[in-house]
Amino acid sequence: MNYDVPNNITDVCYNDEPDNCDIYGKLYDWATAMDLPSICNTSTCSNKVISKHQGICPSGWHIPNYIEWNNLIDYVETPGICTECAGKKLRTESLWSTTNGTYIAGTDDYGFAALPGGSYTSIFSNLSVGGSWWDSGNDNNSFAYLWFMTNYMANTQRANNTKTFRYSVRCVKD
Repeated sequence: MNYDVPNNITDVCYNDEPDNCDIYGKLYDWATAMDLPSICNTSTCSNKVISKHQGICPSGWHIPNYIEWNNLIDYVETPGICTECAGKKLRTESLWSTTNGTYIAGTDDYGFAALPGGSYTSIFSNLSVGGSWWDSGNDNNSFAYLWFMTNYMANTQRANNTKTFRYSVRCVKD
């Protein structure tokens, strides 16, 4: 997503280069992605997150929750044939670095077109190696949930991380 949040200085382009926003979209902290006050990056704010939480998504769209991400992964994976392969099937075939010795090519079987937009923690990292997308889950005061893919794993994993870190956003149609 490449949404300009009005009066916001926390959404960034990788390495502060606008061309990276054109390709990969912006990186957002959790409160910005959820369109909540910045205090929610250090407070729980669970009571402010609603079902089909719109966040910064356009009208009629919302930030996916754990169930929606999990349903996508379950749909993509075929028991006994393709388990733990959602990352491979959801990633684009291009723009992912092939320099890692254990590189696994993406196939984009479903048109999801996951891109390796990297992240911003205290530094920019992982452009062309990995992509991470917030979900609407709020773990505690300082942590929230995200889903990530890398160029060396066939699967997609959920993790929690610091809400002030910046990751990508994918929106789901209501």
